Amino acid sequence: MLTSRRFLPSISHLAAFEAVARTGSVTAAARELDLTQSAVSRQVSALEEQLGVELFLRERQTMRLTLAGDGYAREIREALRRISSASLNLRANPHGGTLNLAILPTFGTRWLAPRLGRFLAANPGVTINLVTRLSPFDFRLDSIDAAIHFGHPHWPGAELALLMSERTVPACSPDFLQRYAIKAPEDLLAVPLLHLTTRPDAWEQWFAGNGVSFENVHGMLFDQFATAAQAAIAGLGIALLPTFLMQEEIRRGDLVAAVDREMESRERYYLAFPPEPRRLCATCRLSRLDRRGSGRQPGCVTNGLHRHGAFDHYAPQTTLQEISMKPIFVQLQCAPGKTYDVADAIYQTELVSELYSTSGDYDLLLKVYIEEGQDIGKFINDNIANIPGIVRSLTTLTFKAF
Repeated sequence: MLTSRRFLPSISHLAAFEAVARTGSVTAAARELDLTQSAVSRQVSALEEQLGVELFLRERQTMRLTLAGDGYAREIREALRRISSASLNLRANPHGGTLNLAILPTFGTRWLAPRLGRFLAANPGVTINLVTRLSPFDFRLDSIDAAIHFGHPHWPGAELALLMSERTVPACSPDFLQRYAIKAPEDLLAVPLLHLTTRPDAWEQWFAGNGVSFENVHGMLFDQFATAAQAAIAGLGIALLPTFLMQEEIRRGDLVAAVDREMESRERYYLAFPPEPRRLCATCRLSRLDRRGSGRQPGCVTNGLHRHGAFDHYAPQTTLQEISMKPIFVQLQCAPGKTYDVADAIYQTELVSELYSTSGDYDLLLKVYIEEGQDIGKFINDNIANIPGIVRSLTTLTFKAF
């Protein structure tokens, strides 16, 4: 049922209200909207009359929001922003297929952007809009369809698909390395260290992993890897940088390893998206970029995109003679905490056509194809159960042919 007309004010009334609320002046709002002052005043008054609520306190030449008006202004401002964004997206891609993706700045520019050309060429009709977000947000309150997340696999109200891990290295300029004559990990305690605000304990983890005792680790703070890397190149200190993001600087010799002690980060990169993705196909294909380049090849790991009911249990050595290269869905139940390990191991193979999670916290669903007359039980045992990294992570194995 449609909302009552009383609670659906016109865009012109809302735009006038938002402009006055933001500028605190009818004159400034009129100038911004290219309207007369009286027109703006009439629209604001009409909105108040329609809602039956006083939104402003009139004081001489100024308009001050009431308590109710202040809260209403924040919500209307966001609603107008979303309407504007939706309209721009529609104009950019009138046939649909737009995906709004939130990215981490350096990851987006150094790793994702160079791969998007191949992705878009292989997926015609998909338009990707990129915005920068540094921390998790509520998908229900935003127009973002998916986001790149670095950290542990936790994002309230979102599903996560594993993308990749990373290795970091303490990097500095060649002149800095020569000036301080660094030979061992403990030598780094005596030189300037550069920190990332989003990874405040990165250096502590690195020292602990290399068996170096320390009390406190101090240094300059940066909010992005790109600026931290430039500071390291300028000789301001040593930055702990992901090797895959700094390949060009390392290749040119702008950055060198202060000590040859790479370390794998505890956190991982994930693709985060709402439980009911607004654009399933594009989100699904995007999650394959790290493994396959264009995103069209098999091997997608996504949570919640396909959900199946109960699975029948087939005894080993079951043969379905009628199947001729038809799909077989195989359900793997992983040990707690091993879901992403199993998914990553399967990701490395060409065997699986598609890979999903099911309704359980630790379940994965594989879609594979077998030839006519092939023994299903033997196929599972030979090709799936023995994939390196899976055996120790499984608790049960069930499958059903469709």
